[in-house]
Amino acid sequence: MKTSLHVLCLYCAMTAVAFISLILINEPAAAADANFACGGSVEAEVWEAWDGNVRDYLRQNQLDARLLKQGDVYALYDIQTYAHNMVSMASRCNRTNRLKEVAGLIRIAYDALEPGNQSSPGRRWVCRGGSICNDKNRLLNQEVMLDSVQFLGLASRVANALASSGRKPDEEEKAFIQDTGQILIEHLLRWGSDSAISSMRQATGAKPEDVTDGSSKLFFTDKPLWMITIYAEFAGIIQSGVSKDVIWGSVSKEDKMYMQKHCSALLEFFSSRISIRHDPKSRLRDVALADIDRGFWRLYYDNRYAGYESDQKPAVCVPSEAEKTKKVIKYNVMSEKVQKRNDTGIEGMNQAARMADVPTCIVALLYLLTHHIVFYDLLGFFSL
Repeated sequence: MKTSLHVLCLYCAMTAVAFISLILINEPAAAADANFACGGSVEAEVWEAWDGNVRDYLRQNQLDARLLKQGDVYALYDIQTYAHNMVSMASRCNRTNRLKEVAGLIRIAYDALEPGNQSSPGRRWVCRGGSICNDKNRLLNQEVMLDSVQFLGLASRVANALASSGRKPDEEEKAFIQDTGQILIEHLLRWGSDSAISSMRQATGAKPEDVTDGSSKLFFTDKPLWMITIYAEFAGIIQSGVSKDVIWGSVSKEDKMYMQKHCSALLEFFSSRISIRHDPKSRLRDVALADIDRGFWRLYYDNRYAGYESDQKPAVCVPSEAEKTKKVIKYNVMSEKVQKRNDTGIEGMNQAARMADVPTCIVALLYLLTHHIVFYDLLGFFSL
């Protein structure tokens, strides 16, 4: 399993590097690497891993064992992490049959959706078990938004890719696109409540100096970014015309206005947190660099080593003297001695471990650009 997942993760990392290079450097590659082209060796390795055991692993270990039997919604998070960049490759290379295979797995996850109630309508995934959700962290028997929003980012990408493939979807594809569209609407309406929009409006007007402790209350996190991604993909689904009357025609005018209000608040929030700077010392030369949430994350505990620049590792794991089979942390440099940075931005962009999420975020922005759906144009789809 490790070898196969390594191939997928390698593709994720290389895709991230490729996207970042294309956007920031803005120079055509002198010679495209054929290995990463559609039909190249990397794609062949990915599908070999997928057919070999990754597809079965996601079905058996993640969906059946974790989500359906244990009610562990963190399986949704892991499935998105494993599969999203592969889906982007399948879409770019027009591998419709592969997209249908992923759609089949996603539909299994839909079986775990639970109905809402009168005060909170709409289906949702509720965490009923697993190793993460418990009473102490208050996640047990609750919807875990991060898991749901990331998985729906994957689901909406697959549905949009099938709807916009340039070929007429078959009945199975149409059913998946229709189901996904309706599930997206139910979640977006619930997440776009008046209280959620009010909090977002308040955060939109905040400045870095308004953050006075380690709280994440004013942060622009990956949750709103994923929601923007979902709205962009949903717009593509509606514009494709596939099941448009069923998906969009069933939404009341009032609900459409709520969704427009929510989408507008998300985009304004995102726009307010982008800052452009020039760094002559950058390895990319003196180019314009875009930061997200610059300065807002400076007091966040996970970023306490953000200003550390030495080659020596500030902290390492070593065997415990009391029990050699256990590991303990040895601090070579205490965080209190590290010079603090006041320009630290969004944590997801700073951690190499989150590299796999970067292409997804960029895909959303590229979608807005390549389809000419700038902020106000994206809002215009609500009138379709």
